[in-house]
Amino acid sequence: MEFEVGQLISVIIATLILDLMLDGDNALIIAAMVRHLPKDEPIPWPPWIYPLKPLTRFLPGPIRRLNDSQQNAALQVGIAGAILGRLGLLLITGIVIQYPLFKILGAAYLIQLGARHLGKQYVEGDAGEAEHQAAGWGFWRTVVAVETVDVVFSLDNVVALVALTTDMVALTVGILLAVVLMRVAAMFCVRVIKKHPVLEPAAYILVLYLGTQILLEHYKVLHLEEMGKAGALLGIVVLALLYEKATFLHPVCRPVFRAFGFVMRVIIAVLDGVVRVASWPFRAAWKVARGR
Repeated sequence: MEFEVGQLISVIIATLILDLMLDGDNALIIAAMVRHLPKDEPIPWPPWIYPLKPLTRFLPGPIRRLNDSQQNAALQVGIAGAILGRLGLLLITGIVIQYPLFKILGAAYLIQLGARHLGKQYVEGDAGEAEHQAAGWGFWRTVVAVETVDVVFSLDNVVALVALTTDMVALTVGILLAVVLMRVAAMFCVRVIKKHPVLEPAAYILVLYLGTQILLEHYKVLHLEEMGKAGALLGIVVLALLYEKATFLHPVCRPVFRAFGFVMRVIIAVLDGVVRVASWPFRAAWKVARGR
C-alpha cells in the first residue's frame, strides 16, 4: 500500500508539473482578459437570479465577498469552470484525438479573439479605446470567453496528460491543483499588467500566435518542440517589456502597429463573413421557427 500511495503521489506531481509547463502562458492571457472588469463593483446578476439572493447569506463568507468584485469573481468562478471543462475533456479524450475539428475550431476562436482585440487597439487609436471596447463585454461574457480560451488551451494538455498516465485519480488531482495555481498566478499577472500595460496587447499577441501555431501544426506546415514553443512565448513577453522601455522606438513603430492592426481587422472581417455564411441556414431556420 505504501508503494502504491508513493507511486500515486509521484504521478500527481508529474501531472501537475506537465500541466503547468504546457499552460504557463495561460495566466497572463486570462489576466489581460479580466483586467477591464471593475474591482469594486458587484456582479451584475441576471433578473431571474434576484429571488434567490436571500439564500446567499447561507454561503461561506469568502464566497459572499466574491460578489463585491467582478474582477476577482471572474478569476475565481473560472476555477470551477476550468476544472469541469478539463475533466470533461478527459472523458472525451478519444473523441478529441479522433476528430481534429475540435482543435481547428479552437484555433480559429483564438485567432479571432486576438485579432479582434489588436485590431481595435492599433486601428481605432490607443489602448484606452481598446479597453473601453473591452469593457463593453460585461462580466458574464468575459467569464464565458475566459472559459472558452481555457478549454481550447486544454485540448493539447489533456491529450499529453493522458499519454503520461491513465490513472484518473492522479489526473484529476493534478489538474485541480494546476488550475488553482494558474488562477493564483493570473491574479498576480493582473497587478503586473497594471504596472506594465504593454503586456496586455502582448497577451493577445500570444493568443494570436497560439491559434496560428495550432493550425500550422495540424496541417503539418510547422512543428515546434515544447522548448521552442516556450521560447517563442517568452520572447514575445520580453520584447514587449523592452519596447516599453525603449521610448525612442515608439514614434517609429506606431505606423507599423497601425498597419498590423489593419491586417487584424481584415482577418476579423473574413472570419465574420465565413461565420455569417456558415450560420445562415441556422439563422433562417430560427426566424422561421419564431414565425418571422
